[in-house]
Amino acid sequence: MQDGARKRDCETNAGKRAVVRIRAEHPQLPAIIVGDSLYSTTPFVRHLQKRRFSFFLVAKPGDHKTLYADIEKLRQCGMLGRLEVQGGKDRRYVYEWVNGIALNSVANSPMVNYMQLTILDPAGEVKYRNSWVTDITAS
Repeated sequence: MQDGARKRDCETNAGKRAVVRIRAEHPQLPAIIVGDSLYSTTPFVRHLQKRRFSFFLVAKPGDHKTLYADIEKLRQCGMLGRLEVQGGKDRRYVYEWVNGIALNSVANSPMVNYMQLTILDPAGEVKYRNSWVTDITAS
């Protein structure tokens, strides 16, 4: 077993149990489940969908190679939504998004919406970057 695999399994299973418990205690509660990259997997997303939860989950490039390959192709073709905002003298915020993209290359992969935020300094150096997958439509 790979180091960390047991921890990943335990945290994911604990997350699934928590989602079941929350839905049982609050059957009509509209809620968004937020999680790190451990949870942005097909089984966990399907688990959330089955229980009528929205989600906003971190998606790291190393964990989602096919998703990021698809995103890069869309970026090269100018097919990503993109917005740049100047944040004062010292920061520039770059938002990118696309709706309706497969989470991975598996045949039953859930369709998700992808969002990324990059913060750049005046020289164009990346100071922060993070990406998420969600069922919330980006526009």
